[in-house]
Amino acid sequence: MPLTVTPAPGGSSGGGGGAISGTYAARPAPGVPGRVHVATDRQIISVDTGTTWDESASPPASALYPVTPPKAAALWTPRNATATTIVDVPGGVHIDYTGPTANHLAGFEEPVTAPLTVVAQFYPLLTGLDISGCGIYVAIPGNSKIYALGWSFQAAAQTWHTFTADRWTSATAISAEAKRLVTSPLIIPMHPTLVRIQVDAANIRFAYGNVAGQFREIYSEALSSWLGVGAVVAAGMYVRKYSYSAATAYSAATFTSWKVT
Repeated sequence: MPLTVTPAPGGSSGGGGGAISGTYAARPAPGVPGRVHVATDRQIISVDTGTTWDESASPPASALYPVTPPKAAALWTPRNATATTIVDVPGGVHIDYTGPTANHLAGFEEPVTAPLTVVAQFYPLLTGLDISGCGIYVAIPGNSKIYALGWSFQAAAQTWHTFTADRWTSATAISAEAKRLVTSPLIIPMHPTLVRIQVDAANIRFAYGNVAGQFREIYSEALSSWLGVGAVVAAGMYVRKYSYSAATAYSAATFTSWKVT
C-alpha cells in the first residue's frame, strides 16, 4: 500500500531523497537534498536542503486530516464478538481477538444509513502462524454479506502482509470468502493506516489515504452485483482469524479515529 509524500514548493528540488517519518525530535541531521520528513507527533513537514531542514512546506493545521476519536468501547455493538475484547485506551479503542476458535470475524459496529462514508485510522498488530487481519467493514442485517477493507497477514514458509478488500458471506465462516476483491500490489510492513469505504445510491468504493487526507481508490463495484442497493445497515471495526491458536497467532488493532458521514 504505497503512500507518496511530494515535497512542496519552498524545499530543494534536487536529490530526490525520498520520504521518512518519525518524531520531530528524532529527525535526523540534514544532508540528503530533496528528502522529506513527516513528523508523527507534530503537524510539521520538512524538506532537506542538504544543509538545513526547510519547514516552509508544513501545511496549516487544517490541511492535515482531522482525527475523530472513536466513541467509548462500551457503546459499540458486537458482531460475532462475544469472546473478543474491546477496551478504551488513550486516544481510541483497542480490539484483541480472543476467539471463537477458527474462521471467524469479530466486529464492533454502529447502525448507519446509506449513502454514507466511513473513515478510520488504526494501528494493526498481526502476528503468528495462521491468517489474521484487521480493518473496517460495512454489512447488511444478520450474519451475512460483509464488505471489508484492511490488512491481511499470513505466515507459512514466508511471512507477508497485504492490503485487501474482501466480501464475506458470513462472520462465522470467513474461510469461505465470497470474493477477494483486490490485493495491494506490494507487500510491505504494516503501519498506521487511514482507510475509507463509501456507499452511494448504486456503488461501493474502497480507498486508503495519507496523513493529509488524500485518498486513493483501489476498488469499486455496483451494489446490485452482490450486496443489494440500500442494504447497508451497519459499519464497524474488525479483527479476524482463519485458524485461531493463542500460542501461535495474534490479531489485534488499535483504532484512533472513526467517523461516519
